[in-house]
Amino acid sequence: MLVIHRPNDEPKASPIAYLERWVLHNELFGDNVRFLGALASDSGLRLLIQQPAIAGAPATDEEIQHFFTASGWRRFVIDGNVAFFDPERHVVISDTHRSIPSPNSAPLLPLIPRPSNE
Repeated sequence: MLVIHRPNDEPKASPIAYLERWVLHNELFGDNVRFLGALASDSGLRLLIQQPAIAGAPATDEEIQHFFTASGWRRFVIDGNVAFFDPERHVVISDTHRSIPSPNSAPLLPLIPRPSNE
């Protein structure tokens, strides 16, 4: 079984890897994403999570970069996409796009961290 985020998406990760990423997300960003359970659907089992809504204006690319680099993350580009590496924890963050609320307008960022050994 693999986790599919939307009905037409390709599988992204195993269920364990998906949930481990949310645990890491909570640890790194102080968020409160919770696993609610699994739901049977026509396309198979779907994992259900609950993530608090985050209010705020979209962050600019510069605000996103400043947030991470000021916290010790190193910016790099992979496959044309910006990502950040935390050399202390050996964690890579990707999918840091402009729809993420600005750190100046909201205390949390909805990102899915990935251990760098994947």
